[in-house]
Amino acid sequence: MDRYVTRQPIKALKEDRIIGYEVLFQKDYDALYNSSDVAAADTIAGFLMQNTERIFQDKLTFVTFTPSLLFRNMPKIFDKDKLIIQIEDHVMIHPLSPAIIKRYRTEGYIFAINDFQFSPKYFTMLDYVTYIKVDISSKHEGRERISLNNLVNTMKGFDKKCIATGVNTKEDYELAMEIGADYAEGSYVAEAMARKVKRLEFLEGNFFQLVVEVSKDEPDIERIEEVISHDAALSYALLKIVNSAYFALRRRVSSIRQALVTMGISQLKQWVYLLSFNNDFGSDESREAMMKL
Repeated sequence: MDRYVTRQPIKALKEDRIIGYEVLFQKDYDALYNSSDVAAADTIAGFLMQNTERIFQDKLTFVTFTPSLLFRNMPKIFDKDKLIIQIEDHVMIHPLSPAIIKRYRTEGYIFAINDFQFSPKYFTMLDYVTYIKVDISSKHEGRERISLNNLVNTMKGFDKKCIATGVNTKEDYELAMEIGADYAEGSYVAEAMARKVKRLEFLEGNFFQLVVEVSKDEPDIERIEEVISHDAALSYALLKIVNSAYFALRRRVSSIRQALVTMGISQLKQWVYLLSFNNDFGSDESREAMMKL
């Protein structure tokens, strides 16, 4: 199966400009809500590797994280000034969510709630979020339209930024303007952009050794460099992500050592954890090592 990274533009309605892009999970996977740490990790890794266009350099990136990836500090592989962490129902009902989300907010990360509803579990998160995403598709008439308008007005009272999603027609766009949404997302605003991602196959022995090295209390950068250099796929993946627009380097990095120094051990650990989802390394030793990352 081919892999793609798809980005949906988000437009500021009053200023008529694109402020960011939502990274969408590949539809061929099972629904994110059902289990899909694999889909989420695979998509995030692909986005970081393929983000080579300078047009995205100064834009926000909206990414939905599964509870597992959120609790494993996966957002920290991103620049917190460019990342919007999207949370959904499956995160809000998790008993550990308030504590972990509060910690991220203290560290300066910004949150959005997907498909916001009038429900206590959504309102309990309001203190932590900046953006509210509201699906306006098929809500043009009657009670649904009134409820939509009331929701947006209420959120503005809480000083939240409202993103109207499902803006796929001219009528949707006019409704988003009428209810006072700050931003709009959907095919009428701009078509999603898909880019094919190269699938990489790492040698299990090399990847396992890399996991072991980065899991140590004091990782040896020279040993990590040696392990990565012995695997063409790992070398390619590391150089690709470090030279992407995401890191915005002035000069292209050409050596594994330079790439490791640029990324740093903390982000390296998150990157290795992401890659672990893309390979069927099922031995007990591999799983045990992964848990230490």
